[in-house]
Amino acid sequence: MRIGLLTLLSTKTMIHRTIYIIIGILILIIGVIACSSFLNNSSHVWRTVNETIIYNGQPSPKSELYISPDELLLIDLRDQADGLYIVNPKTQEIGIPNESNFFTALGYVYSWDIRPSVAPMSKAETNPEIIIQPYEVEFTSVKKARVHVTWHLNL
Repeated sequence: MRIGLLTLLSTKTMIHRTIYIIIGILILIIGVIACSSFLNNSSHVWRTVNETIIYNGQPSPKSELYISPDELLLIDLRDQADGLYIVNPKTQEIGIPNESNFFTALGYVYSWDIRPSVAPMSKAETNPEIIIQPYEVEFTSVKKARVHVTWHLNL
C-alpha cells in the first residue's frame, strides 16, 4: 500500500511539473510574438534589408542598411571608420545623425527619437554629390569616400 501511495504522489508531481513547463512555453511563445509585433510596427524601430554596399570601389560586407517605417535610410559605415548617414529619398537629402541616438540589436536599430535630427553634410564641409534612384543611393561620405548602396526589401 505504501508503494502505491508514493507512486501516486510522484505521478501527481510529474503532472504538475508538466503543466508548469507547458505554461512556461506558452508564456515564452506569447512574449516572442509580442516582441516581434512591436519590432515590426514601432515607429522607433528601423529594420535591416538585403543590401550591397560599395565603399570606395570595394565591397563592404560589414556595413549595414536599415529602413525606418517612414522609409528613411540609415547607412552604417562605422566598420569603415566612417559613420552613420540618414538619407531621405523623398527629399533627396542626406545628413549625419548623432550615433548615441541609436541602439543596434538582432538585425534592428532602435532610435530614441521617431525622426532623429541630423546635421547637414555641408556642416562637415562635404558636398555629398548624392544620386538617388529606386532602391539605389550613391554619395560622397565625410571621409571623401564614394559610397554606393543598392537593396531590395525583405518580404
